[in-house]
Amino acid sequence: MAFWIIPLIAGLFLLRIVVRFFWSRTITFHVNHIKDHPHEEQAAVFIRSVKRVWSIPNQQNLWIELKEAYFMILNSEQIEFETKLAIYQLLTKKRVYGLRKPYKRLHSKAITEPSA
Repeated sequence: MAFWIIPLIAGLFLLRIVVRFFWSRTITFHVNHIKDHPHEEQAAVFIRSVKRVWSIPNQQNLWIELKEAYFMILNSEQIEFETKLAIYQLLTKKRVYGLRKPYKRLHSKAITEPSA
């Protein structure tokens, strides 16, 4: 009989846990950096790092952190409109809901987070 199937399934499950932990730490690290210093280079690093994550672990704190980072980017005057739009498209592709699409404004008026 194939007794190797059970250890294989257990190993794959353990690998999945480790990968999801790594992804959650990666997201948290880059979100904290974008909150501290929202500028164009950091936004480009944020885009590259979130693109590498295949799926965002289903943890409420990660979704909230991504939304907060998005609104920090959206309200930043140092980040270009095209970068804001790219981040919006990336996060909606990753199924982060509740984001407002960026638009070019004549008068800079801060957009706040929607109340949950």
